[in-house]
Amino acid sequence: MIHYIFYYFFVLLGIIAYIEIKKRYTSSYHHSKILILARRLLIISDYIIAAYGIYLASELKEDTLFNWSILVSAVIILLFYLKMIWALESLGRR
Repeated sequence: MIHYIFYYFFVLLGIIAYIEIKKRYTSSYHHSKILILARRLLIISDYIIAAYGIYLASELKEDTLFNWSILVSAVIILLFYLKMIWALESLGRR
């Protein structure tokens, strides 16, 4: 159970960091090295969090309502994280 709490906590942190970096990238015309490094680290952490969500979803053994809700939320988060990763990588191409 504690694994899921950590997972959702880091998902929320990733979303907050994504919003902050996207806001700073769009408001700044001259990107600093720190902002570029923060964007790259967020992309790496997003991949790790998405992979951990896949791992947690694959560890579900029983067919219960709790497991199905975890699986559905993990798929939704994975799709949202893929969209976030795509948006962060496209910020670097500007």
